[in-house]
Amino acid sequence: MRAALMGGRLAQYELAQMLTRRSSDSRGNVIEPDLVEADVWFRLGARSASYNNTQVRAHIEPALTTAELDKVKKRVTAWHDLNFAEM
Repeated sequence: MRAALMGGRLAQYELAQMLTRRSSDSRGNVIEPDLVEADVWFRLGARSASYNNTQVRAHIEPALTTAELDKVKKRVTAWHDLNFAEM
């Protein structure tokens, strides 16, 4: 999460992938899928050509409503990577 917040494109991509499926850690904490959050992180990660993910997003976005897609686009437009002091 920290690397994603600080602009790590690989971290953003991996976080997005994690948010597309139900995940749990070794302590039994469960993270349920959140396609809106996943789409935000996929779009942020895609700012790097190395993580072009249009095919992945093409599977997620049909499941989102127009309002959800608008929310995603606004969050991505307003995004700025955090620096160390902001973390």
